[in-house]
Amino acid sequence: VGGTSPEQWEDNVPTNEELLSALREQPEWITAFLKDKLDDKMSEPLVIGDNIMTIDDIEGIIQFIAWHEGVHAGVIDALSKLS
Repeated sequence: VGGTSPEQWEDNVPTNEELLSALREQPEWITAFLKDKLDDKMSEPLVIGDNIMTIDDIEGIIQFIAWHEGVHAGVIDALSKLS
């Protein structure tokens, strides 16, 4: 499995408080960033699977992300019940 880990960081490691502060600021930043952009078309549509679904605007991407994160939460919940 790829990805990064704080154990691999060598310098400029943010403190827990810096991470929490950044997370607290995200909703306001995201809301301001997306203001009046929900209907904007993407330069290239996102095609899911073998053309099962095509998403071509910002609102569609946000809806897909919310659904997709729910799938992750469901899998994590199911796996936690198995162990």
